[in-house]
Amino acid sequence: GGGGVLLAAALEKGGSCWTEGFRFEDCCAPEFGPEGNTECWDEVYTYQTCCAGGSSDPAKAGCDGEYFTQFRKLVVEYYATGRARPTFIQLYPRVLGNFNSRFELCAPAALQASLVSMEERVALEPSSLTADKLAAYALRFQSGMERGWLKGEDSRKWPLEEGMQRVRAGMQNKSMSSRRRPRLTLVLSYCREQLDWMNSTFALSALPHVDLAIARKCAGVDARAAVPHRHLWRSIEVVDVEDLPLRADECSAYLGYILHSYNRLPDHMVFVHADAPEHVGSLDRPNILDDTLQAVVNGVRLPFAHLGGNRVTMAWNRHSMGVLWKGLFGSSFAPAAGEVQTYCCSHFVVSRERVLLRPRRFYEDALRFVTSEASYSYLPTARPVTCGEDVTGRLVCQNMMFVWHVIFGEKLNL
Repeated sequence: GGGGVLLAAALEKGGSCWTEGFRFEDCCAPEFGPEGNTECWDEVYTYQTCCAGGSSDPAKAGCDGEYFTQFRKLVVEYYATGRARPTFIQLYPRVLGNFNSRFELCAPAALQASLVSMEERVALEPSSLTADKLAAYALRFQSGMERGWLKGEDSRKWPLEEGMQRVRAGMQNKSMSSRRRPRLTLVLSYCREQLDWMNSTFALSALPHVDLAIARKCAGVDARAAVPHRHLWRSIEVVDVEDLPLRADECSAYLGYILHSYNRLPDHMVFVHADAPEHVGSLDRPNILDDTLQAVVNGVRLPFAHLGGNRVTMAWNRHSMGVLWKGLFGSSFAPAAGEVQTYCCSHFVVSRERVLLRPRRFYEDALRFVTSEASYSYLPTARPVTCGEDVTGRLVCQNMMFVWHVIFGEKLNL
């Protein structure tokens, strides 16, 4: 029975599960319940592994353990496709955060996580710091070989060399881009919101390299006066966007800016709401918005990326989404529920090349559509009709969360 399993596990106390402060009795005793003492466990050392005898000792399993096998598959996929799954984004910092333990259990996994972290930070950190990290990586690699934790076959199983090449390429791109900084515009959908959050969100050192374009949705508002550190931005432009008869929130602001600037687009654009912290999360530094600005001005190419980690959980309504999809793309049918998967909440970075994948006429038609009664007409009436709930609910612009990435050339399922 269960007692026999625990007794058998107790006899294996010499395994890697048990160290000073983590004894079998402290973690697996029956009084802790069916999952044991939860303070004892992490992704590798679990109740099933250490108490129930359900799998081999993590030290014996090494890189063949489920945890490291999953990480290897995710990093191989990332290198092959350039797309980082949310699971991968969450997993590699945890490998890195417990580096010494993971290095002993599976040295190539710990080294791979350090390369991914270096690649992520190479555009944001001084080249001398990246060089120091590469030197530390080389010493750890050598130590792993000397201790027998790293074997020649690991170089075939794990893309360590490719990870190293990606870091070096990032350093080279940064060096080349320093000769000519790319043009970057932050596009802000604005009415009367407070913009004090910018004080803690952006590193002041980045602002002289960023143009600010305010898509003003409310006439008569002094949008420029609301901007903190006005003298630091490379430039500030106010673009008036008229979206009557129906307001379309950030959708008409974004489309209006593209129409206004289509023939003189910057290298990259970052589109955000004026209440960005409510959608992206805390924007005290470091944060995804500031990191994106810093990366782009330092030469990182970002064709398209959402600025947030939350998935869109809103249901795909086949009636309203069908009208939106067909109205935007001129399609005779729309994808089914589940075929389009993406991130909340219409904050993203996009390159000029991706915007130019579609002609100016597309954005002109899209702006006209999302601000017209046709975008709310779900019944086959003689002429488009809207009601008050349609307009105040802003459903069309909410539904646009599903399609921005498609407009700019990404696959349906991100």
